Amino acid sequence: MQILWFISSAFLLIYIFRIVYYRVGWKRIFSGQEEKVEYPMVSVVIPVRNEENHIRLLLNDLMEQDYPVGNYEVIIVDDHSTDDTRQVVESIRLKHPGIRLITLDSDDTGKKTALKKGIKAAVHPLILNTDGDCRTGPGWIKEMAGRFEDPSVRMMIAAVIFEPDLRFSHALQSLEFFSHLAISAGAAGLKDPILCSAANMAYFKEDYLRFINDQEKVSESGDDIFLLLWLKNVYPGSVRFNSSQNAVVRTHPAPGLHPFMRQRMRWTSKSRHYRDLHIISTALLIFGLNLFLTVLFLASLLFPVLYGTLNTGLIILFAITWIIKSLTDLILLLPVLRHYRKSRLIRYFIPLEFIYFIYVSFIGLLSQFLSISWKGRKIYVRKI
Repeated sequence: MQILWFISSAFLLIYIFRIVYYRVGWKRIFSGQEEKVEYPMVSVVIPVRNEENHIRLLLNDLMEQDYPVGNYEVIIVDDHSTDDTRQVVESIRLKHPGIRLITLDSDDTGKKTALKKGIKAAVHPLILNTDGDCRTGPGWIKEMAGRFEDPSVRMMIAAVIFEPDLRFSHALQSLEFFSHLAISAGAAGLKDPILCSAANMAYFKEDYLRFINDQEKVSESGDDIFLLLWLKNVYPGSVRFNSSQNAVVRTHPAPGLHPFMRQRMRWTSKSRHYRDLHIISTALLIFGLNLFLTVLFLASLLFPVLYGTLNTGLIILFAITWIIKSLTDLILLLPVLRHYRKSRLIRYFIPLEFIYFIYVSFIGLLSQFLSISWKGRKIYVRKI
């Protein structure tokens, strides 16, 4: 038992330090953030596949921006949709000449290919990305693009929030995603970013083109985190997190357990290709602590079956480790929920913590070995 107590203590000490570190970073992102009034030229590039049920709402949002119409264009890149996505875009494009529709050639497939084609076709130097199933507020382009008046900024990342989040399963997804958001914002506030979402990011076209020339294709999944890590190395301190409410993008939670698991496995599958020490150490720390909790939990359950008696030492160790980890998580999560006016989600915190350690262990292991599908296609991740 002594070795188990030692492992628990080591994990918790490092974990507490890392979470407090991100909490300091979260506080720092609010310093120096001032609204800009300039209107740089922007290309909003959106790769889509089978989004007929969502794309109309997003395009309506983008056509109602608080931004000069002549200062931005919207490029939809269709990745061989099998529904009416193209027809919906075409019908809206007739009324709004600022919308362009590009279709991938028959031998080109994948979100990464669609993104690259859209960015190469972009007229303007600044690129904004979101997804076809997202919604934006009227100040989104202004808020994201205006921050680039600071010449030290090369990438701007911002929050993606799941809505609706009233159902129990949706609330759990939303709360879990806020934990990712908190780490993303905290790390960026320390000028050492490690996470972002392709659904809400902005950067320069010239940087992206340099990035794709420097990088080998290792995954069919998006370039978001790989681009962020590349920019962090090439332009240290140039990636910022925009905490403004106007910069928020909203999207739907996964409709069920199976789509949710596929989505998280797709995200996690890219982790084997990370070469950044910060993101690797954080990923290993989170996975290691949750795997340790899972082992303790299963051992506590199996011990009476195998030996006919409870092992109170295992149960106490599990309970103490779980409680300390949970309280530590609150240090970072609470201020983020308050800022985005989602404090009511805290009522789901204990149920989420009860399943989170098993979920992280399960996803972390399976994503490294199983093939993953997205919108009817398998995603292949080349091993390097």
